[in-house]
Amino acid sequence: MFPSPASAGVCFRQFRTIVRIKILERNMWILIAVIAAGALAHLWRQWHVLARQLPDAAEHLVLF
Repeated sequence: MFPSPASAGVCFRQFRTIVRIKILERNMWILIAVIAAGALAHLWRQWHVLARQLPDAAEHLVLF
């Protein structure tokens, strides 16, 4: 998953820093996905509440 220090030609501290950055990048994308899902859920709830407040279209089609 991560390059080994020997093959990359870097010292252990640099390798550890690279690994930490890779982990932070992965966590960043997970956090972005969670925030996006939360925003979509919030917008869905707002739209659902608004749709419930609108009158039903069938109520306006009174024939008699």
